[in-house]
Amino acid sequence: MYQGECLSTAVFCIFLRHVLDTFISKCAAAGIPDAAKCITILAFVDDVVLAFDQNLFAVVWPIYVSTLGEFNLLVETTKCKAWIPDDSPPLPSIAEALTIVTGGLPILGTAAAGNLATFVTVRTDSTHSAALTADASARLESATADAELLTRLVDTPLSVSTKYAAWLLLCRSLAVRLDFDMRILAPTHLSEIVTRFQHTLFKVARKIIGLPNITPQQLIQAQLPGHFGGMFLSSPTAKLQVAHLSSLAASWRPTFEWLTKKGFTSSQAFGAIDCTSARLTLIQLARQCIFVTGIGEICSQYSPVPLLPFDEPLAACVFGLQGRLTNALQHSTALNLWAEMEPGDRTRLLSSAGRGSGAHFRETSKRHCLHLDDHDFQTSAALRLGIALPAPESCQNNSAAGRTCCLPLTTSDFLSCKIGGGVALLHKSLAAQVVQITKDMGATPKTRI
Repeated sequence: MYQGECLSTAVFCIFLRHVLDTFISKCAAAGIPDAAKCITILAFVDDVVLAFDQNLFAVVWPIYVSTLGEFNLLVETTKCKAWIPDDSPPLPSIAEALTIVTGGLPILGTAAAGNLATFVTVRTDSTHSAALTADASARLESATADAELLTRLVDTPLSVSTKYAAWLLLCRSLAVRLDFDMRILAPTHLSEIVTRFQHTLFKVARKIIGLPNITPQQLIQAQLPGHFGGMFLSSPTAKLQVAHLSSLAASWRPTFEWLTKKGFTSSQAFGAIDCTSARLTLIQLARQCIFVTGIGEICSQYSPVPLLPFDEPLAACVFGLQGRLTNALQHSTALNLWAEMEPGDRTRLLSSAGRGSGAHFRETSKRHCLHLDDHDFQTSAALRLGIALPAPESCQNNSAAGRTCCLPLTTSDFLSCKIGGGVALLHKSLAAQVVQITKDMGATPKTRI
């Protein structure tokens, strides 16, 4: 089964569960009493966290590495880290084998989507920020290198169109590169990295669209989904605002129960989960008139009671919060853009929005004839974002007598200089074709006479 298959992640998790069960069995056979309780395993796809007494490291770690090796799974020791709570000095065997982190270890388990979801946050102070953000910094460097490759792709003269393919790669591959880091680390740790990442995305978007004088507001509109008049270039700054809060809301309760089962008192378990960043995020959202209820519903314009509490134990998991908050932020962004626009641009924004609108900027049609060449992509993006297209100053349509129209071009009904029944039939034929194309892309077009 190839990576990317719809079942690949599920099959891998089933396979890894068998590998980890084998590992625990080998630890028990090696003389570790009650190994299943002495060793806690938290796994998120191929990221595995082992929690155990450091005095067992000399036995547990070699068994773990060798067990995965038997199943042709290579442990990248250079990426592995060890954390000793309470700043206790690590044993020499641990320091020689792994990189030691002292600021805490973020753990995200089972995608925060079930009873085994586990999320142990780190403190929001910046004392150990460099160590905590090392992986995110490495991913940013990789994303920057890939952004340069996309730029080269667009700049290289080829016999085929590249802008549409480059835009899909930008939206679906590059723009989501830091999503995992934003879920496990507080915004205070990642704000600088995300700002640089946002700048990189905007730079590549400008290059792909390839039209002069693209304004920051137009790039912000491009970051909206199609039903808000955008082009599906996701916004890292919006994700940074809500991802960590949403992940914590989904996994707080299982984490609390896991800690109490490990022998922590309720007060100790409550204090072990740092909710400082989540509280700050809720305050920032409230300033934008976005409120979260105790069950994770979103309210605007008024403050409901009760709000999502983090000053007391959560009674249940709150799932799907990131999607709802992201939609609320996108709606707020669209309203702000609309309020700043001139009347003509407001009409354009509203006409480019709606259910199913702009789907081709995120999903390609199965019909190859509907794929956009470079000129079509530029024209579609320009009309959607309100970018002025280079064009002759006067109409170049020719009459039946061969005369050129030469009237000033306008943005509406620019074929009105053509008269006669044949032209009316041509207009209707063109309209029918456009309607069919937009229906194939999932939109619900309307026509006018």
